[in-house]
Amino acid sequence: MKYTDTITPKVLAYLLLCIIACTEMGLFFLEIPIANKDAINNILQTLLALTVAAVTYFVGSSSSSATKTSLAAKEESVPPSPTVAPPHSEPTRIL
Repeated sequence: MKYTDTITPKVLAYLLLCIIACTEMGLFFLEIPIANKDAINNILQTLLALTVAAVTYFVGSSSSSATKTSLAAKEESVPPSPTVAPPHSEPTRIL
């Protein structure tokens, strides 16, 4: 089963987007102690990196690659059309 057959990856990507959005909004309304500033920054950077990676993977090139592979598989199942060979001509001599 491919990841394109289920909705789980999309749900996880949306969940990560919601988590990062809620966390960022929380920074505007909650008072963060100075001692925890570095820990909060590290957590936010990790969440942001995970979100970017998930969205890039499921929406970006990997999704396009999976679509391209499935289209190529469909093309292979169709027999190629007959082609006409070009007429034979004499080779050109270069002096």
